[in-house]
Amino acid sequence: MARARNIKPGFFKNEYLAELPFAARILFAGLWTLSDREGRLEDRPKKIKAEVLPYDDCDVDDLLNQLTNSPEQFIVRYEVEGRRYIAIRKFAEHQNPHIKEAASVIPAPDKHCAGTVQEQNQYGSSPADSPMPPCPITDSPMPHADSYNMSGTVPDDIEKPPVGEIIDYLNEQARTKFKASSESTRRHIVARWNQGYRLDDFKAVIDVKTGEWIGTEWEKFLRPTTLFGTKFEDYLNQKTRAPTGRRMPRGFADVQDAMRSDSD
Repeated sequence: MARARNIKPGFFKNEYLAELPFAARILFAGLWTLSDREGRLEDRPKKIKAEVLPYDDCDVDDLLNQLTNSPEQFIVRYEVEGRRYIAIRKFAEHQNPHIKEAASVIPAPDKHCAGTVQEQNQYGSSPADSPMPPCPITDSPMPHADSYNMSGTVPDDIEKPPVGEIIDYLNEQARTKFKASSESTRRHIVARWNQGYRLDDFKAVIDVKTGEWIGTEWEKFLRPTTLFGTKFEDYLNQKTRAPTGRRMPRGFADVQDAMRSDSD
């Protein structure tokens, strides 16, 4: 049963939420109306789609994964005794359920995995200051996604990402001055690294987007939060890409000419 919930102005200005597809943002707000007073609901993508996005052609399971794997990890997907559930992080900080609303009958994630909704309250509401301990995510679409850590660190059994080298390469190609010490930058790189991407992938994305955006109105988006966000895989798989270490010429026609020259 859907319920009335509150939405705050900060929802529209959250930079991590803004990196997700528009449908994912609508879905996130819709999850509040489907959840119980503890911010929990059954993880049933088809049913959720019918309730929140009945008229849209979209993959709700994929959108839920994007909300899970975002640097702010908006939701936790977990399984208890063969049943799958969703817990909305920080739900209690932003919602005030009616006093007569029934108590939750869904088991809390803290009893079944390290990351919990309740544990986050002690850290405050700032995305940059809200570490999330690792929690198993069912049906994770990418390798190592279950080992992501919101603190910007990588488990000891996984190769550490060369953050400095990645940012140096970005600054060289995009003529920017980003710092590898930035917490937000590190979190984005760690998130992609834990999904199985490596140095050549980061360089390839930088090559693609600098070649496409430098000299255009999109040049301002040549920044870690955009390049290494949830659209990283899409950028990596763009067809027009210069070899790693070379900036792609500006303009699609120039790109085609350069590719033809390389093949001659």
